[in-house]
Amino acid sequence: MKFSILSCITLLFFSVPTLAEWQIKQENLKTFEKFAKTDEVQLYTGDNILHDFENLPTEAHKFVLVKITVSNQDTSISPLNSLAFKLKINDKTYSRIDNDKFLLNYNIKPFTRLKIKKGTHEGHLLFEIPTAELSNNVTLFYNDKPIQ
Repeated sequence: MKFSILSCITLLFFSVPTLAEWQIKQENLKTFEKFAKTDEVQLYTGDNILHDFENLPTEAHKFVLVKITVSNQDTSISPLNSLAFKLKINDKTYSRIDNDKFLLNYNIKPFTRLKIKKGTHEGHLLFEIPTAELSNNVTLFYNDKPIQ
């Protein structure tokens, strides 16, 4: 009797399905020559002033903004490394911009820079790409796998 119970337990161990990967969805991709806006700000005196925000890419570059949503409920798989997202254009690969916190000034939520263990998370990845490189062959990658 002990042998048959051990056999059942062994079968259960080996019949565990392979673990699912992170689900990554690219929602849109947009290019920007700059980010700019003007806000009215109230000073401590009660006076209102206009405050201009402007962020420009490096000369001869454009910003590429990609909205993504990632999802996973299984904590047993590897965490998602948010720095592993790359944008590939033709044969060149670009990493996301290090300092993207300025997007908050434009009511755009940057995607986290942390490793994510589980849950559903969304935000924007920001890249700076040479204008001459932009074409229809723009593909977002995570760990060298294209995102569809």
